Amino acid sequence: MCRPARSATMVTTTRLLTLAEFLSMEADWDEIEVFDGVAEEDEGVGRRHGEVTFEFGRLIGNHVAERRLGRLTSSDTRFIVQSDPLRVMAPDLAFIRADRLPPERRRNRPLALAPD
Repeated sequence: MCRPARSATMVTTTRLLTLAEFLSMEADWDEIEVFDGVAEEDEGVGRRHGEVTFEFGRLIGNHVAERRLGRLTSSDTRFIVQSDPLRVMAPDLAFIRADRLPPERRRNRPLALAPD
């Protein structure tokens, strides 16, 4: 789960974001990550990164699916890994064990768990 170095041009908030505020920003979930309460734009990192991420996902995903171990997610999935200060991450690739998968009805919401 690699995360690129943050550039000096990154837009950040000046006050700490709370969990309630983050959850109320549903339209922006796919555009930000939150590190210790500070919202940061989630920037794309380029073609090579996409190729490598896809290849890892394909290889690991085949292994996971064949053994019914759980699910793999991409950076479209947000994980709330800490609530105070808030930390919401979007790893390039994440695995969630089958016994920890949330109910299907919550598929489009950030997950309040850390990936395995």
